[in-house]
Amino acid sequence: MTRRRKPRLQLALAAWLIALIAAVAMPSRAGAEDLSARAMDVWGRFGVGSWKQTRIVSEALDDAGKVTSTSSTDVRTTITKVDRTHVTLKINVTVEAGGKRYDAEPQVVQHGYYGEGPNQVVRLRDLGKSDVTVDGIAYPCLLREAGIDVGRQKTVLKLFESAGQAPYVLRRETTFADAGNPAADYQETSEITLLDMPYKIHSDMKTVALEHTVQKSDKGTTVTADITCVEVPGAIVIRSQKELDSRGHITRRSTVELTDYSAVEEDQSDNFRPRLFHRRRAARQ
Repeated sequence: MTRRRKPRLQLALAAWLIALIAAVAMPSRAGAEDLSARAMDVWGRFGVGSWKQTRIVSEALDDAGKVTSTSSTDVRTTITKVDRTHVTLKINVTVEAGGKRYDAEPQVVQHGYYGEGPNQVVRLRDLGKSDVTVDGIAYPCLLREAGIDVGRQKTVLKLFESAGQAPYVLRRETTFADAGNPAADYQETSEITLLDMPYKIHSDMKTVALEHTVQKSDKGTTVTADITCVEVPGAIVIRSQKELDSRGHITRRSTVELTDYSAVEEDQSDNFRPRLFHRRRAARQ
């Protein structure tokens, strides 16, 4: 394949995908003393060599709701290092648009189990207990707050954690503020709406949860619906997302679909010896 200079749109999309992967890995910690942050993280619970392959289809729309461009993106995310505090992911992105394919440069992303970057400190605070109601059932949760400061940027997370109920964080409230760029400020609420649902992933029946997320800023609103499974690296099996501008018009819509994955179980003891425990392949496209 002849490499061509990548359009800015495709590079921006690749950067967005990397940010999405990192965001997915943010807090998934259970609220019990016998469950570590690593054991409950959507990436950290798996061993080195675990990977997932996803396909993202994205459409841009004009003010009249007409599709102006479409792109298809394949993303392969692999765990290259994992320990008690951080996980390192290698991300390979291939974008297909206008009948051409573009390979972005592989990216390496390292983050802690609250979404913090290397050498960033997380402030943790217990805020007591609070119930979260999912499908009419109240689940007792521990309410924790995590704060991350990076220069003028401040992120505050409120996590409603249930140690006995996967996916363990049943509600998450995020506030991001950038004193140097207020236009980047946003508030996000993510909540589980259904639990313990059966869903066929390739040839196996799995237990999944449904998650609904709304992110609001001065620029507009992003609404996301996810099907997640704790047995899949990165958790997301299916994602449907729409972006609306400040007038409520849809400017972009996209889907994310799991196409293949391999999961290595990580021994959470001091030896950290992984073993291959599950692998399923989708039909080749």
